[in-house]
Amino acid sequence: MAASDPNPNVEPTVTGQEAWFNKDVRVYEDLYVYGNLYYNFDGTDSLDLDQLNVSGIATFNDVEIKGKLDVLDLTLRNLFSTGIATFTEAILPEIDNLQVGILTVTDYFKVKNGNDEFFTIRATGSRAGNVGIGSLLPDQKLDVGGSVHIDEQIYDSDNIQGNPGDYLSKDVGGIRWVSAPPFANADGIFARNEGINIGVGSFTTINLIGTRSGGDIVFGTDAGGGVLDIDIRSRWIQNSSGIHTTDNVGINIVNPTKPLDVDGSARIRSDLDVDGILYANSQLDVDGAAVLRNTLNVQNNTDLDGDLDVDGVSNLDALVVDELSRFNDSVFIGKDVIITGFTTGTISTSILATEAKRAGFATFSDFAGIATFANISGVSTISGFSTNSHRAGFATFSDFAGISTFATTAGFALTAGISTFSINAGFALTAGLSTNTNFIDVDSTDVNSSHPITFIDSNNVNDFHKLKIDASDGLIFNPFDNLLTVGEVSIAGILTVGGGATVYSTLDVFQKTTLKNELEVDGPAVFDGTVELNSSLLDVNNSVAAGKTDYRLSSVGTGVSWRPPGVETTNILYVTKDGNDANSGLLEGDAKATIGGAAAVALDGDTIYVRPGVYFENNPVGLRTDVSVSGQDLRLVTVVPNNVNDDIFHVRRGCLVENLNFAASSFGVLHEGCGCLAFPPIQADIDAGEATATRTGYIGPGPANEGPSGRWRSPYARNCTNFITGSIGLKIDGRYANAAYSGTNNLGQDLRSMVCDSFTQYNEAGIGVSVTNKAYAQLVSIFTINSHIGIFAGGGGQCDLTNSNSSFGDFGLVADGTSGAEFTGITTGGATAESDVFEFLNVRDVDNNVRKPFDGQSLFFKINLSDYPEVAGYSGILTQPMRTIRSIKIINGGNPGEYSAGSPPNVLVTAPAGPEGILAELSANVSAAGTITSVDVIASGRNFLPIQPIDISFSTGSAVGIAVTDPILFTVDDATEPVQTGVNAGLTTVTFNEFIPYSVAQGVGVEFLRISRIITSSHSFEYVGAGTDINRANPFQGGEPIPANEIVAINGGQVPFTSTDQKGNFRIGQGLEINQTTSTISGRDFNRAIQANLTPLILALGG
Repeated sequence: MAASDPNPNVEPTVTGQEAWFNKDVRVYEDLYVYGNLYYNFDGTDSLDLDQLNVSGIATFNDVEIKGKLDVLDLTLRNLFSTGIATFTEAILPEIDNLQVGILTVTDYFKVKNGNDEFFTIRATGSRAGNVGIGSLLPDQKLDVGGSVHIDEQIYDSDNIQGNPGDYLSKDVGGIRWVSAPPFANADGIFARNEGINIGVGSFTTINLIGTRSGGDIVFGTDAGGGVLDIDIRSRWIQNSSGIHTTDNVGINIVNPTKPLDVDGSARIRSDLDVDGILYANSQLDVDGAAVLRNTLNVQNNTDLDGDLDVDGVSNLDALVVDELSRFNDSVFIGKDVIITGFTTGTISTSILATEAKRAGFATFSDFAGIATFANISGVSTISGFSTNSHRAGFATFSDFAGISTFATTAGFALTAGISTFSINAGFALTAGLSTNTNFIDVDSTDVNSSHPITFIDSNNVNDFHKLKIDASDGLIFNPFDNLLTVGEVSIAGILTVGGGATVYSTLDVFQKTTLKNELEVDGPAVFDGTVELNSSLLDVNNSVAAGKTDYRLSSVGTGVSWRPPGVETTNILYVTKDGNDANSGLLEGDAKATIGGAAAVALDGDTIYVRPGVYFENNPVGLRTDVSVSGQDLRLVTVVPNNVNDDIFHVRRGCLVENLNFAASSFGVLHEGCGCLAFPPIQADIDAGEATATRTGYIGPGPANEGPSGRWRSPYARNCTNFITGSIGLKIDGRYANAAYSGTNNLGQDLRSMVCDSFTQYNEAGIGVSVTNKAYAQLVSIFTINSHIGIFAGGGGQCDLTNSNSSFGDFGLVADGTSGAEFTGITTGGATAESDVFEFLNVRDVDNNVRKPFDGQSLFFKINLSDYPEVAGYSGILTQPMRTIRSIKIINGGNPGEYSAGSPPNVLVTAPAGPEGILAELSANVSAAGTITSVDVIASGRNFLPIQPIDISFSTGSAVGIAVTDPILFTVDDATEPVQTGVNAGLTTVTFNEFIPYSVAQGVGVEFLRISRIITSSHSFEYVGAGTDINRANPFQGGEPIPANEIVAINGGQVPFTSTDQKGNFRIGQGLEINQTTSTISGRDFNRAIQANLTPLILALGG
């Protein structure tokens, strides 16, 4: 009805009858009165209005305002306000009596008489917040121009009122009460610590105590003239070089016996310079390099587990070597060398042996050397090499061999060869090898000249192993470059080379050459003809590509390697069933065998492409930031966790998992706690055994963060199916995600979210999506089948859910509880009951940042019960919300036949002890067996104190029940931007969705909590509550849905929703339902709307 509707005084066709009401009349729409409105007929009634809009002139003889008053132009005599009074441009010529709970002034407020101003409050400028009494421009918080009369106490800077006889004294901390008058004749002085007075008065005696640290170091002497000298004597002496002491110093020891005596560990973070002897009476453990610049005298056994690197000379009286030892330079041995245990191998190092009956080195040889059967071999420079020979010189498989054996007439030839049993072989002018010489005699001044050594051809037909040296060149030795040049060498038999051999020119092989071992070529090799390989070819990785097909040699920079065909990629890693985790993964033919193997080498931005197959993973598998796992097909790629109760993938910012399914190795195994996708846990939880660290892939604890990009991107699950019994599809724990890459989060940066599209959860007895600990998720096309809980939000977790379905299972959407205290604040002024707008000061988060409350938070007031006279038996400040009854749990239904369904017992409940409490109303349900099966909550009651017991009893019988309660929280609808700095920092006005039913005093603390909330539209429920076994939950096997299990919002949680069930019934929240079968509309909110519209009509008709 609008103001232009017919006026009954003008349009007589609009008539009615006089109506009298002896009960309350409630009008839910506009009420228009075209005559006079009379009230307060007997002088005791009152008119309570939430809002009064007057377009014309209003005259009030006496107005009491308990709420907020906003006035642009107001002239009044008396003002009484227990709430907030705000004057923007108020004209106040005279106020006889001003009573205001909170007065808000936008510029300044004055109290004056004519031109004399008595009281000034400044709200702007440099004097904002200052109050002047008799002062027009107050420079301090309180500026008084004149005398001050105080009837009661004055409190000092410590908030102490002082004792009789005390006086005010100033120190750097402010003004404080002290006990003695300032000009008293008492002998005494005042003492201060860093400018702060010690105690509350003066002192007459100074007691010097200096023995607490082990010696008297404080001394006092009378300096005369009323002066006391205090001398603090230190044990330390200071000079230009530093400080020192001549006494022993003990650390953790009472009686030190050394200049520095330490009982316990000591850490020296730089050099330790010891000029004398360093005694280590126990183990000496050195982690780094140690340099000994003088003799090391080791008087007992020394065990060296690593290398011993000696640059200089080492004199060893005895050397016992148990393992392989390598000498990279000459070793001089001045006495016998006894070597035992040679079985194989070749020794190519020359050795000097004196008075050896059997000289040289031979393997399995009785007599060996260059000189054979020599009683005195003298000094033999080059020992022989022999394998399986009884007596050998430079011969292999020979019984008697030298170069010349049993020669008796070598004589003094000008050109001498090698002769055995010669009296004087010696060196000729040009000599070969002789017995009694140490070296080839070369003039040291004859630099860079060649010295031919001529060999004589052997004509002995019995010598099967000939050495033929070209007669023109022979062997030429050049001492300048230490080279022995060999001319043409013809070898008829086997050539055995004990050491390395270098060919500096062409090596021509005219016949078949058999290599018994590896051929290693360090430089370029050219094959002009065909190369026949009858065995494997090793690549640079020592691989022969065993078991591979169609592998080819490819250049890899450092050599050639066996590689599969194809082009190497830079940002795709392949995983196939015939792969190997030792492969690079960069080619499909060189694929990895597991996703964990690929994730271990994947870099930011890489994609792991998985070919069809079942992959058993050593989970959890960690993914680096911005790494994707993409299966070839949803049904063809299956991921199976080896560790049943641990997460499968630990994902970070920007990760994507798509086109695959999760399955168990056995359908009947319950994978409790296993999340298909989860954030990596923090190290503290890993150490405490509350979480499992990542096993394969990218190893590293949480929390996941935004990475160096500076922007959080939610991990994404797309087009996947979860078949794992008891598992969790998306496990989104806000504790394990933190947007800050380094340092602290900026405000609003703490997103801890995941997103998904098309993720089917066929995980019997599991949870489809779990969002906890202030995490957030955006979920599209989530289908849960036979899950214990379809979608769960707890600990302040919140999510948006669109185009999704919950089929069968125990529960559909469950929101349980809130977070801990997220923001705190205090009320700035008192408020009457049924207020929904409050002003709060100092609203801050746990990091002391000023914050703005938001939709998605709830609040409770930490009221002082002493402020409410109706609260009896309880006192103190509430630290938890008051409660309301959610349900009654039957512990004992009583004895069979004890109750009658036709006359059920009354259910008795304790009255709520909180302010403005409302008693709960309960109704018992009795079974055919005569026992109580349940109790319906007709009215939940209100304001049960969290510390009061709630007793449930029955008027008759032995049944027992207990109350299950929910906290009473008030949810935020809107809030103004808070003041950021100054004395009003954190000041904001908050509007709530509910009316607070009790009054709230000024200075009451509040806590803002984040609501666990699921927001969904067009959600489909099918047979929710029928159970988690698909063979029993479907309707043709007798499955029965439980409608109450579709939406569960408890302990402060919320589920705003629209939904359709298996019958097509449409619901808008808990308050309105359209029944498709009966074509009826019902629900609490609908009934209220009908009542609101019909009541005025009934009143108008005189009903």
